[in-house]
Amino acid sequence: MRNHILSDGTVALSLLRLDDASAHLAGEDTQLVRWLNGGPGTRESVEAYLVHCAQQWEADGPLRAFGIRFGAEETLAGTVDLRFEGEGLELGQVNVAYGLYPAWRGRGLATRAVDLACRYAADQGAICAVMKAEPENEASARVALRAGFTLVRRIREQSGTVYDRYERPLVKGLAVRIAGEADIDAVFDIRTSVRENHLSHEQLTELGITKESVKEALAASPCLWIAEVEGQAAGFAMADTEAGSVFACFIRPQFEGRGLGRMLMQRAEAFLFERHATVWLTTDTSSRAPSFYRRLGWTALRDLPDGSTHFEKQRTTPAVGKMHADEADIDEPHVR
Repeated sequence: MRNHILSDGTVALSLLRLDDASAHLAGEDTQLVRWLNGGPGTRESVEAYLVHCAQQWEADGPLRAFGIRFGAEETLAGTVDLRFEGEGLELGQVNVAYGLYPAWRGRGLATRAVDLACRYAADQGAICAVMKAEPENEASARVALRAGFTLVRRIREQSGTVYDRYERPLVKGLAVRIAGEADIDAVFDIRTSVRENHLSHEQLTELGITKESVKEALAASPCLWIAEVEGQAAGFAMADTEAGSVFACFIRPQFEGRGLGRMLMQRAEAFLFERHATVWLTTDTSSRAPSFYRRLGWTALRDLPDGSTHFEKQRTTPAVGKMHADEADIDEPHVR
């Protein structure tokens, strides 16, 4: 059994080992060579890299490389590495790079792996994660946005290569990730714990919001996100993929004021703006929520008869490689 560093219940990150060489070589393709490796690998070069990764762990060096494992067999699906030193990095910043093998693309694993790597980096004291993607690598840009990164600027490195630089603030003990079926109970606990816009389990059921309906929505697309504080589920957001709306965003009362709502909304908005130019939500007019959404750039268009306000927000930049309906969660294989 490998030493799992982190797991979200779907993927796990563990240390790369020398016996991963065959799987890595088998998974290498033209896209990995183009975007990540810089040239085709050989057994000698891959084994040398894996030895170097192990030495970096032993020496507490600036490189921390992980294998992305999937399933009970812990199959190697790709790699993700963190570099705490390098060109363009300031103190407290860490560069995140990943690569997925062809058989594992299109399952949302890259976003999950990046989230887990960022959690590890935050626990090590990093305060800002950086991802760099070449401008034509549109799907890698989608992964960055899905994982809570924001495009900050276009850069040219000393090599002459041009990248779009994405950044994400990191806070130790605080994480946002894609939710899974195992999180549904926590989602309902959070929803029924809030003081404003409170609904009981019975009221939710009357509205057709049940654990089964949430499970069905999750099976259709990764439309639910969980915010955790020291491993405890503290908040969630959920999107209605087809309607183009933020269906819910709630924080446990004891965790309010920590920026979790803003982080969750960033995930939901990025997800929806891949599919819709305009997104919307409704919220209780008399609650604190309207002012929160206004601060996030939402516009109140009208008050509704049920005491709620209809808000909308426009996509301010063109969709990044706008996806078709049958491409619900496609991850680019790798990003620098």
